[in-house]
Amino acid sequence: MSGTLSGPCPVCQQTTTAPGGQTPDSGCGTLLATAISRQSCQHRTIPSIDIRRDFDDWLEDSRLFGNRVCLVCRRYYPADTQFCTSDGTVLRDASSRSRTAPLVDGRLQLTSFLGSGSLTDVYGGTDLQTNMGVAVKILRRGLSHDNKLVASFLDEAERTRHLSHPNIATIYYSGTLPNGRPYMVTEYLPEYRSLNAVGQEGNVNLVRLLNILLAACSALEYAHRNGILHLYPSGSNITMCSLHSEETELVKVCDFGIAERLFRDLPVEQHASRTMGIFGSPLIISPEYCIGEPATEKSDVYGLACVVYLALARRPALGKNSALGTVMAHLQDQPEPFDQFLGVPPMLAETVFAGLSKKPAERLTIQEFRERLSRCLKNLTP
Repeated sequence: MSGTLSGPCPVCQQTTTAPGGQTPDSGCGTLLATAISRQSCQHRTIPSIDIRRDFDDWLEDSRLFGNRVCLVCRRYYPADTQFCTSDGTVLRDASSRSRTAPLVDGRLQLTSFLGSGSLTDVYGGTDLQTNMGVAVKILRRGLSHDNKLVASFLDEAERTRHLSHPNIATIYYSGTLPNGRPYMVTEYLPEYRSLNAVGQEGNVNLVRLLNILLAACSALEYAHRNGILHLYPSGSNITMCSLHSEETELVKVCDFGIAERLFRDLPVEQHASRTMGIFGSPLIISPEYCIGEPATEKSDVYGLACVVYLALARRPALGKNSALGTVMAHLQDQPEPFDQFLGVPPMLAETVFAGLSKKPAERLTIQEFRERLSRCLKNLTP
């Protein structure tokens, strides 16, 4: 076949020409798709590819996947919106980047951004060795510059990987991304909702709430027996997946041990500042831990009691306008009683406040907390 072939190389972006039917004997080796044939690129200089920067860019762009944008006013819209409501401009995809991220460790393929928590950004992905959908939790960028925190994150991910309980989200393995941020791969929970979201729905179904809390207590008891504390059992770390109905939803507690490990070995004077730096407003940190005393199993009870109070009262037990004010409230103040119109049963209110005792010696154990919640549930069901 005669003639000249010409086309841009997708790697070096330069145009290659070659006699028709002949393959150039040098170049970067990338095959060119042309109207006549496929030829190899002739250009000898290959621009360097910064894998770390490319991965960083993908992580940021993935937050826009599924959204559309107006190129005139820069407003973002859901994927099913065609025109800008402000100026009528036809919307474009917010990100032109491939939905598929660079491969991690030869097996992990990230595909989507799921959300952010106090410690991690969460992405959906596929483990190509098992062909299984997974969730990938990546330590937040602002925390990944601290080498000690990175090492602690990976150490605790390995330690908690051996926890096996129906109400604990399983950790499969961990590693480090090309950009240096540590990650852990956990089981994927489809269409999950956090306890925080349930508490924001309006009137709380007490039977459903107590069933969720009993499952969380079971998870905490199991972890404590294995020498692992949670330290931050917040509503965002207690999640539910509906199997068939609310009565059969599966409860999973996430991020066991990670928060506790990130605080370990800190000087006492850094506890409050680290709490605020990592969690923002420390709504469920126990009083003893705020002043640098060692966390115990009862620290988790205090945190869980804070979560129950928030779900019932729709306000934090001891929330203030600043993180430091909240820390001081945990040390000095008592939570307000539940408003009567909320209809919180007296036994349940007593249980919550017994879990919020300032002194650990006067606070319920996780077993006692679970047993009292179980009695509350029996009083509500025939």
